[in-house]
Amino acid sequence: DCCSCSGPDAERLEGPEGVFHGCLEPDTGRYVLYVAAGCPFAARPWFAVKFYGLEHAVQIVRAFPSNGEDSWFFKPVSEWEKTVVEANPEAAIDQDPILGVTHLRDLYATRPEYNGKITVPLLYDKKVGAIISNDSMSLGKALCGRGMRKARTRNVDVELLPAEDDAEGTAAMTALTTELHNEFTTK
Repeated sequence: DCCSCSGPDAERLEGPEGVFHGCLEPDTGRYVLYVAAGCPFAARPWFAVKFYGLEHAVQIVRAFPSNGEDSWFFKPVSEWEKTVVEANPEAAIDQDPILGVTHLRDLYATRPEYNGKITVPLLYDKKVGAIISNDSMSLGKALCGRGMRKARTRNVDVELLPAEDDAEGTAAMTALTTELHNEFTTK
């Protein structure tokens, strides 16, 4: 169930001390964002990258959903995965540029202390060689935040997020995330 991945009760990955505290550095080619079309939680950070023209700093890698424990995949391995890809030729999937793995679970295996679900979105920092977050809201905020402002190539004067001191706007964004999560995971 792809939509249970980033809801308010999902276990979150926390980055190594000093790596990810809500601010990303605008270094060219530094990050890889793993997403999947159709996952509303992966859409938030993916949209931020596209809207602000951050593709030079954040490479987008699209995964395809699989069944059960196989999780998301980059290259179909099982017969079921091959059948799904053949049935959806318009669906784009990308190869994993970090470890060359076939499934997202293999990338998560680099963080053995993590016991949560294998989910998208997932942000990998190539400079430090580590997964740094799989939290949709935190990633959306970080990609729209002041650390990445210098890297924007489009819509440079448009702010998608409420101001940091806008408690009402932040509460509304949190409530919307909770509502979406409940809508997708309880039906």
